[in-house]
Amino acid sequence: MRLFIPTSMHIEDTGAHTDDIIALQAIELSRIRGQLQEARNEQLMRQTVIVTYGLQMLSAAMIRDCLKRSNEDLKGQLEQSQNDLTEIQARNEELLAELSELNDASVALQDQLRTSEAEWATSVNQLGTQLFDAHCNQGALEMRISSLEEELCKVQKEKCIIEEDLAAACAAQSGSREESPVTEKEPRNCIWTEQSFDPFRVRYKHRKVPASLSLSRARAWSRRCKKRKE
Repeated sequence: MRLFIPTSMHIEDTGAHTDDIIALQAIELSRIRGQLQEARNEQLMRQTVIVTYGLQMLSAAMIRDCLKRSNEDLKGQLEQSQNDLTEIQARNEELLAELSELNDASVALQDQLRTSEAEWATSVNQLGTQLFDAHCNQGALEMRISSLEEELCKVQKEKCIIEEDLAAACAAQSGSREESPVTEKEPRNCIWTEQSFDPFRVRYKHRKVPASLSLSRARAWSRRCKKRKE
Protein backbone atom coordinates (compact mmCIF):
# COMPACT_ATOMS: atom_id res chain seq x y z
CA MET A 1 0.00 0.00 0.00
CA ARG A 2 1.27 3.39 -0.92
CA LEU A 3 1.24 6.22 1.61
CA PHE A 4 0.12 9.63 0.56
CA ILE A 5 2.37 12.30 2.07
CA PRO A 6 1.35 15.89 1.54
CA THR A 7 3.91 18.19 -0.16
CA SER A 8 3.78 20.59 2.70
CA MET A 9 5.20 17.91 4.92
CA HIS A 10 8.13 16.98 2.66
CA ILE A 11 11.33 16.51 4.55
CA GLU A 12 13.39 18.82 2.47
CA ASP A 13 10.84 21.63 2.52
CA THR A 14 9.81 21.46 6.14
CA GLY A 15 13.06 20.30 7.61
CA ALA A 16 11.21 18.23 10.15
CA HIS A 17 12.80 15.40 11.95
CA THR A 18 12.34 11.71 11.12
CA ASP A 19 10.34 11.07 14.30
CA ASP A 20 7.75 13.59 13.28
CA ILE A 21 7.42 12.00 9.88
CA ILE A 22 6.93 8.58 11.41
CA ALA A 23 4.35 10.01 13.73
CA LEU A 24 2.51 11.61 10.84
CA GLN A 25 2.65 8.39 8.87
CA ALA A 26 1.34 6.51 11.91
CA ILE A 27 -1.57 8.96 12.17
CA GLU A 28 -2.27 8.57 8.47
CA LEU A 29 -2.07 4.78 8.80
CA SER A 30 -4.44 4.88 11.72
CA ARG A 31 -6.83 6.99 9.71
CA ILE A 32 -6.64 4.59 6.77
CA ARG A 33 -7.18 1.68 9.08
CA GLY A 34 -10.21 3.43 10.44
CA GLN A 35 -11.55 3.91 6.91
CA LEU A 36 -10.85 0.26 6.11
CA GLN A 37 -12.61 -0.80 9.30
CA GLU A 38 -15.57 1.37 8.42
CA ALA A 39 -15.61 -0.12 4.91
CA ARG A 40 -15.43 -3.62 6.35
CA ASN A 41 -18.15 -2.81 8.84
CA GLU A 42 -20.30 -1.38 6.09
CA GLN A 43 -19.66 -4.45 3.94
CA LEU A 44 -20.47 -6.71 6.89
CA MET A 45 -23.61 -4.75 7.49
CA ARG A 46 -24.59 -5.08 3.86
CA GLN A 47 -23.84 -8.79 3.91
CA THR A 48 -25.76 -9.10 7.17
CA VAL A 49 -28.69 -7.28 5.62
CA ILE A 50 -28.49 -9.49 2.54
CA VAL A 51 -28.26 -12.64 4.65
CA THR A 52 -31.01 -11.44 6.89
CA TYR A 53 -33.17 -10.60 3.90
CA GLY A 54 -32.39 -13.98 2.38
CA LEU A 55 -33.21 -15.72 5.62
CA GLN A 56 -36.38 -13.73 5.87
CA MET A 57 -37.33 -14.66 2.33
CA LEU A 58 -36.47 -18.31 3.00
CA SER A 59 -38.41 -18.22 6.23
CA ALA A 60 -41.33 -16.60 4.48
CA ALA A 61 -41.20 -19.25 1.74
CA MET A 62 -41.03 -22.01 4.32
CA ILE A 63 -43.83 -20.39 6.27
CA ARG A 64 -45.88 -20.05 3.08
CA ASP A 65 -45.20 -23.70 2.27
CA CYS A 66 -46.13 -24.79 5.78
CA LEU A 67 -49.21 -22.61 5.71
CA LYS A 68 -50.17 -24.01 2.32
CA ARG A 69 -49.77 -27.58 3.50
CA SER A 70 -51.57 -26.77 6.74
CA ASN A 71 -54.32 -25.12 4.75
CA GLU A 72 -54.65 -28.19 2.55
CA ASP A 73 -54.70 -30.43 5.61
CA LEU A 74 -57.29 -28.21 7.21
CA LYS A 75 -59.37 -28.27 4.02
CA GLY A 76 -59.24 -32.09 4.00
CA GLN A 77 -60.17 -32.19 7.67
CA LEU A 78 -62.95 -29.69 7.03
CA GLU A 79 -64.33 -31.80 4.17
CA GLN A 80 -64.12 -34.92 6.32
CA SER A 81 -65.83 -33.07 9.15
CA GLN A 82 -68.56 -31.92 6.78
CA ASN A 83 -69.04 -35.49 5.55
CA ASP A 84 -69.17 -36.74 9.13
CA LEU A 85 -71.63 -33.98 9.97
CA THR A 86 -73.82 -34.99 7.01
CA GLU A 87 -73.78 -38.62 8.15
CA ILE A 88 -74.56 -37.55 11.70
CA GLN A 89 -77.48 -35.43 10.50
CA ALA A 90 -78.82 -38.35 8.42
CA ARG A 91 -78.45 -40.69 11.40
CA ASN A 92 -80.10 -38.08 13.60
CA GLU A 93 -83.06 -37.92 11.21
CA GLU A 94 -83.33 -41.73 11.27
CA LEU A 95 -83.22 -41.71 15.06
CA LEU A 96 -85.89 -39.01 15.16
CA ALA A 97 -88.10 -41.11 12.86
CA GLU A 98 -87.56 -44.19 15.05
CA LEU A 99 -88.28 -42.10 18.14
CA SER A 100 -91.51 -40.88 16.57
CA GLU A 101 -92.52 -44.46 15.78
CA LEU A 102 -91.67 -45.51 19.31
CA ASN A 103 -93.74 -42.65 20.69
CA ASP A 104 -96.69 -43.72 18.52
CA ALA A 105 -96.26 -47.32 19.65
CA SER A 106 -96.05 -46.17 23.26
CA VAL A 107 -99.28 -44.19 22.90
CA ALA A 108 -100.98 -47.21 21.31
CA LEU A 109 -99.72 -49.47 24.10
CA GLN A 110 -100.96 -47.02 26.71
CA ASP A 111 -104.39 -47.00 25.06
CA GLN A 112 -104.40 -50.81 24.97
CA LEU A 113 -103.30 -50.87 28.60
CA ARG A 114 -106.16 -48.57 29.60
CA THR A 115 -108.61 -50.72 27.63
CA SER A 116 -107.19 -53.90 29.18
CA GLU A 117 -107.40 -52.38 32.66
CA ALA A 118 -111.03 -51.42 32.07
CA GLU A 119 -111.84 -54.90 30.72
CA TRP A 120 -109.97 -56.49 33.61
CA ALA A 121 -111.88 -54.39 36.12
CA THR A 122 -115.16 -55.34 34.44
CA SER A 123 -114.16 -59.02 34.42
CA VAL A 124 -113.16 -58.84 38.07
CA ASN A 125 -116.50 -57.30 38.96
CA GLN A 126 -118.35 -59.94 36.96
CA LEU A 127 -116.31 -62.72 38.55
CA GLY A 128 -116.99 -61.26 41.99
CA THR A 129 -120.70 -61.17 41.24
CA GLN A 130 -120.60 -64.72 39.89
CA LEU A 131 -118.63 -65.86 42.91
CA PHE A 132 -121.12 -64.27 45.25
CA ASP A 133 -124.00 -65.86 43.33
CA ALA A 134 -122.22 -69.21 43.36
CA HIS A 135 -121.67 -68.89 47.09
CA CYS A 136 -125.36 -68.15 47.59
CA ASN A 137 -126.32 -71.01 45.29
CA GLN A 138 -123.93 -73.28 47.16
CA GLY A 139 -125.69 -72.45 50.41
CA ALA A 140 -129.07 -73.15 48.80
CA LEU A 141 -127.78 -76.40 47.31
CA GLU A 142 -126.35 -77.46 50.65
CA MET A 143 -129.72 -76.83 52.25
CA ARG A 144 -131.44 -78.75 49.44
CA ILE A 145 -128.97 -81.63 49.78
CA SER A 146 -129.56 -81.72 53.52
CA SER A 147 -133.32 -81.88 53.01
CA LEU A 148 -132.93 -84.58 50.35
CA GLU A 149 -130.73 -86.59 52.68
CA GLU A 150 -133.39 -86.36 55.36
CA GLU A 151 -136.05 -87.51 52.87
CA LEU A 152 -133.75 -90.31 51.75
CA CYS A 153 -133.37 -91.48 55.34
CA LYS A 154 -137.15 -91.48 55.70
CA VAL A 155 -137.53 -93.41 52.45
CA GLN A 156 -134.93 -95.95 53.50
CA LYS A 157 -136.75 -96.45 56.83
CA GLU A 158 -140.04 -96.98 54.96
CA LYS A 159 -138.26 -99.33 52.59
CA CYS A 160 -137.00 -101.44 55.48
CA ILE A 161 -140.49 -101.58 56.94
CA ILE A 162 -141.97 -102.61 53.57
CA GLU A 163 -139.31 -105.30 53.08
CA GLU A 164 -140.12 -106.68 56.53
CA ASP A 165 -143.86 -106.65 55.70
CA LEU A 166 -143.20 -108.39 52.38
CA ALA A 167 -141.06 -111.03 54.05
CA ALA A 168 -143.77 -111.68 56.67
CA ALA A 169 -146.46 -111.86 53.96
CA CYS A 170 -144.37 -114.30 51.94
CA ALA A 171 -143.86 -116.47 54.97
CA ALA A 172 -147.59 -116.42 55.76
CA GLN A 173 -148.45 -117.26 52.13
CA SER A 174 -146.08 -120.21 52.16
CA GLY A 175 -147.65 -121.57 55.36
CA SER A 176 -151.24 -121.26 54.12
CA ARG A 177 -150.38 -122.92 50.80
CA GLU A 178 -148.94 -125.99 52.56
CA GLU A 179 -152.10 -126.44 54.71
CA SER A 180 -154.67 -125.98 51.89
CA PRO A 181 -153.48 -126.23 48.30
CA VAL A 182 -154.81 -123.66 45.88
CA THR A 183 -157.00 -124.74 42.96
CA GLU A 184 -156.60 -123.45 39.43
CA LYS A 185 -159.83 -121.45 39.63
CA GLU A 186 -158.80 -119.82 42.82
CA PRO A 187 -156.65 -116.76 42.13
CA ARG A 188 -153.30 -116.75 43.71
CA ASN A 189 -152.51 -113.58 45.53
CA CYS A 190 -148.77 -113.93 45.02
CA ILE A 191 -148.98 -113.76 41.22
CA TRP A 192 -148.30 -110.36 39.66
CA THR A 193 -150.60 -109.64 36.73
CA GLU A 194 -150.67 -106.81 34.26
CA GLN A 195 -153.79 -105.43 35.93
CA SER A 196 -152.41 -105.71 39.45
CA PHE A 197 -148.86 -104.53 38.56
CA ASP A 198 -148.32 -100.84 38.96
CA PRO A 199 -144.72 -99.56 39.27
CA PHE A 200 -145.96 -96.53 41.19
CA ARG A 201 -148.50 -98.27 43.45
CA VAL A 202 -148.13 -102.03 44.04
CA ARG A 203 -151.18 -103.97 45.26
CA TYR A 204 -150.76 -107.16 47.25
CA LYS A 205 -153.72 -108.74 49.13
CA HIS A 206 -155.61 -105.46 48.66
CA ARG A 207 -152.85 -103.74 50.64
CA LYS A 208 -151.47 -100.56 49.22
CA VAL A 209 -147.68 -100.55 49.24
CA PRO A 210 -145.85 -97.20 48.86
CA ALA A 211 -144.11 -96.47 45.57
CA SER A 212 -140.72 -96.52 47.32
CA LEU A 213 -140.50 -100.24 46.40
CA SER A 214 -138.27 -100.35 43.34
CA LEU A 215 -139.32 -101.96 40.08
CA SER A 216 -136.46 -104.48 40.20
CA ARG A 217 -137.54 -105.69 43.66
CA ALA A 218 -141.17 -106.02 42.49
CA ARG A 219 -140.08 -108.08 39.50
CA ALA A 220 -137.90 -110.29 41.70
CA TRP A 221 -140.82 -110.84 44.03
CA SER A 222 -142.99 -111.79 41.03
CA ARG A 223 -140.40 -114.30 39.84
CA ARG A 224 -140.27 -115.94 43.25
CA CYS A 225 -144.05 -116.25 43.31
CA LYS A 226 -144.07 -117.85 39.85
CA LYS A 227 -141.48 -120.39 40.95
CA ARG A 228 -143.63 -121.32 43.97
CA LYS A 229 -146.66 -121.73 41.68
CA GLU A 230 -144.79 -124.14 39.45
